[in-house]
Amino acid sequence: MFNLTSPSKLVLFVLLLGLLLGLGGGMVLAGQPDDAEGGQGTPLDKTLSSSDIEVAQTGTAQPSDSFQENGEGEPDTAVATFSIEEIERQASPEATQSQMFARMAGSNFQPRDSSATFSYSGGGCVQRNSNTGDSWFTIDLSLPDGAVIDFLRVYYYDNDATYNINSELWAFDGAGGTTLIAEADSTGAAGYSSTGSSFFSHTVDNLNESLVIVASIQGGVGSTLQLCGVRVRYEYSPLATSFLPAVLNNTEP
Repeated sequence: MFNLTSPSKLVLFVLLLGLLLGLGGGMVLAGQPDDAEGGQGTPLDKTLSSSDIEVAQTGTAQPSDSFQENGEGEPDTAVATFSIEEIERQASPEATQSQMFARMAGSNFQPRDSSATFSYSGGGCVQRNSNTGDSWFTIDLSLPDGAVIDFLRVYYYDNDATYNINSELWAFDGAGGTTLIAEADSTGAAGYSSTGSSFFSHTVDNLNESLVIVASIQGGVGSTLQLCGVRVRYEYSPLATSFLPAVLNNTEP
């Protein structure tokens, strides 16, 4: 043990003790980082970047393999944004179909033979006034491309025991080709009534065909036999159609 009774030895002891305490404190401070102002920092478990703040707050880090890879095989952390136009263009052809109807009054039909004589009977119905000319009347059916037609119904007034109203849905390809798609005829039941066709399925193809409904008032003349209208049922989903230009669809306008 030192004999501290001597003033010189006491001074030396104080200096050594101060030196030891100074070295120890420096070693402690050296392990702590400075803050943004150059002062003594606070120890952190990890260094946070701006992208880590939310993860650090919740305490649940997201592994990199939870992200989808981009075209370069790297984690894609970008937030996907879509416009309404993009959603429509990327819609699945299996989108839910919507059931719709198209209905036309008998008064909108035109005689296929210009010599036919007819008149308006009221309530949207028409009648023949003589047997002159053809008995068939026609009207174009305009539906969106890709629509699926599945039913045809004809409306009429039939109080004629001999003749009936005939209606037919046809497709014409413009090159002489014709296709009978469906038919619905009156049954001779007295008064106003309607008759439906059998169920069928025909997809509208406006690129390659025209759709026409023709109806015959047969040989009936006068108010006992009247064509009052037709109705078709179809299914159509706008999101199921293709929005690609014709050149990309490998079709011609």
